[in-house]
Amino acid sequence: MNAKALRILYLCADRGIPYWGSKGSSIHVRAVVEGLAQAGHSVDVVARLDSDDRRLDAGIELHGLEEIEEDSLLDAAARLGADKSAIAELKAFSRNPYLERLIDGLYVHQGYDVVYERYSLFGLAGLKLARRKGLPLVLEVNAPLVEEATKHRKLLLKEVARAVENELFAGADQIIAVSEPLKRYILKLQPRARVAVIPNGVSVEAYDDAKAPAPLWRDSGRQPSKPFGGPSDFVVGFLGRLRPWHGVDVLIDAFASFVQSEARSRLVIIGDEGNLGTELKEKCRQLGIENQVLFTGAVSHDSIPSMLSAMDVLVAPYPDMPDFYFSALKIFEYMAAGKAIIASRIGQIAEVLQHEKTGLLVTAGNAAALAEAMLRLARDPEVRKVLGENARREAFQKHSWQNRIGQITDLLRQVIGERPLAHG
Repeated sequence: MNAKALRILYLCADRGIPYWGSKGSSIHVRAVVEGLAQAGHSVDVVARLDSDDRRLDAGIELHGLEEIEEDSLLDAAARLGADKSAIAELKAFSRNPYLERLIDGLYVHQGYDVVYERYSLFGLAGLKLARRKGLPLVLEVNAPLVEEATKHRKLLLKEVARAVENELFAGADQIIAVSEPLKRYILKLQPRARVAVIPNGVSVEAYDDAKAPAPLWRDSGRQPSKPFGGPSDFVVGFLGRLRPWHGVDVLIDAFASFVQSEARSRLVIIGDEGNLGTELKEKCRQLGIENQVLFTGAVSHDSIPSMLSAMDVLVAPYPDMPDFYFSALKIFEYMAAGKAIIASRIGQIAEVLQHEKTGLLVTAGNAAALAEAMLRLARDPEVRKVLGENARREAFQKHSWQNRIGQITDLLRQVIGERPLAHG
């Protein structure tokens, strides 16, 4: 095929992933969309939009899920006290015909070469459009959503969600999974599915001239009531929303042990506190380290490079999990920041980081091993320097979003070339 620009319909039907959001899923959506546009392609995005005045890259058009009608009967049921989880699931499924009409209208005016959809629970509109118009569907899978929703939330329409999942996995021309465990999950359900693994990445250009804020805590917008640390303190950092599977409780235990030997140390936890913030702050109080730990709360993604550059060590303390399917954005951000990394030896992390070369890998969920690694790095600045430099070099060479977009574009061109197109 020639290298002509592609016309892409990018669909993210999950209302929990706003295009301009700050959590990892929103960052991933923008990285893919902006990367495709910067590569010269035309991208129409259908996603949840919150008002934002940021300038879009050339080639991107945004269309909000807010335009989709809501089912008035379900709203009435909610007002009458029906189960909130059931209503939310029914609404997600009932939006399909409205979403189909929205993207059908876009197709009439734009025409597309391919539909690129981020997999969402109950979302069938992209597959149906692709079938009607003879377009290839590329489905991006970032999590085993049915299993995840069953384990962490009350998924009432599990059989419906599983049926949708199976239809999507069977109907997609190409599936992109962000990790090998996700690929295995997909193939277990649909052995004939065509699945490629493309992990998350990092916008390395944001780290080219990142400068440490001075002082650190002011950049977060959450200045404590009394000074937090000083220039000679050893600063350990964590980036991510506070969720049970991120292992921040293990990190706090490890830090409490570590500061017994290295009293002039601080722990900065960057990210949305969610439901765990109060519990983890109380844990710090009980361990007597509340004055050495700062919870910044949610911060803008644009501020992350400068904040990470102010740390000495960055930690990804995931607990032991039998089905670790994540492609952790934080790992690639840590690498690009050029700081020494301590991470759990689990899943894709153990493939991306090389022990003693680009980071230190420790047993998942082991607070003692984590504390020992902190102590080693606190006392050996040369090892910190070498690990950080190696990680940064590898991030720029192998893990940029530009690299990932090249892989995605190759797949898009391949599936487009395999079927005749029908525009109009």
